[in-house]
Amino acid sequence: MRDLFPGYYQPTEEEFAELWEKCIFSFDTNVLLHIYRYSPKTRERLFDILQKFQERIWIPHQVAYEIHKNRLTVISDQSGAYKEIQTILDKNLAIGALKDPLFKNFKRHPFIDVNKIIEDIELVIKKIEDDLQVKKQAHPNYLESDDLWDKLIAIINGKIGQPYIKDKLKEIHKDAEQRFKDSVPPGYEDAKEKPAPDKYGDVVIWRQLIDYAKSEKKSLIFVTDDNKQDWWLKHDRKTVSPRPELVEEMRTEAGVRFYMYSADRFLDYAQKFLNLSEQPEVIEEAREIRGQDLESKPLLTEQNLSTKEELKKELQIVKEDQALLQIKLKKLQFPFHKSIFGKMEEYDIEEKLINLQRAQRLAEEKLAALE
Repeated sequence: MRDLFPGYYQPTEEEFAELWEKCIFSFDTNVLLHIYRYSPKTRERLFDILQKFQERIWIPHQVAYEIHKNRLTVISDQSGAYKEIQTILDKNLAIGALKDPLFKNFKRHPFIDVNKIIEDIELVIKKIEDDLQVKKQAHPNYLESDDLWDKLIAIINGKIGQPYIKDKLKEIHKDAEQRFKDSVPPGYEDAKEKPAPDKYGDVVIWRQLIDYAKSEKKSLIFVTDDNKQDWWLKHDRKTVSPRPELVEEMRTEAGVRFYMYSADRFLDYAQKFLNLSEQPEVIEEAREIRGQDLESKPLLTEQNLSTKEELKKELQIVKEDQALLQIKLKKLQFPFHKSIFGKMEEYDIEEKLINLQRAQRLAEEKLAALE
């Protein structure tokens, strides 16, 4: 049965071990551009792993094109964050807006010194703004000198595929339109919101991955923080695995195994595979960065729950799901974790628990607001 429907079965522990020992590693645009989003420690861990896997890395030409195209935008987003934070502070912590209600309601309180409260708030705001300015001044100007880009290019140079000729690209674009109509992954989600030719980007990447895997006769791991359902199989608002259609198409077209990881999972498994020191804070940051880019709405707002009864019902379901996952987590036997690949089930459960805890907080906050 596994041979007939490989996309619906997780690789076995032995298959994962073989995959990591022999596969090609390929990376999506968003992951490579994380070098500008990650903190120095997380960025260095990513570079370290990329360098150690350098001989087994291959980058689709479309990804290489996109990192060049989008690099300046990502740099600008990071350097512009200081101004955006200052705007948020000005809007939400305006001292003038705080003074009136404090003086109006509590000026004559026997034990509350409103002037002291205002003074303390002003000092805290001033410190935050000063710290923000210091960090802004220290922020590297990557438009003038970009050592991060130089380091990345040194790793992937010579590891990039060739572009398709114009006629071949037109043929792929035409095929992509049919795939979009039939909701064949990947890329049909981009068709809803991107103009041509940008909407064809994921399909071009996918075709280049297949072509290279076929020519090299090697299995392939693709690392992406694209969370859309045209890459990932999702159930009950949870990410389960790569889309089965992708696994099966890679097997049919190239005759090799295909698997996918988000950046945080890749970093986690890679540091164990390479026997690197564990850095849980690196994994957590990579997970948070991925979370910032998630396009799916939060569990509760997605359902637009508004009444106390609906919220209480959803909260009860969330708590029951958490309890079941906790039981499942405890049942995992210690020998199961001796292999770094055997840890996948535990990792999946922990991530689901994090999402459920977030959903619980949202439900409790909404309930409190309705009280």
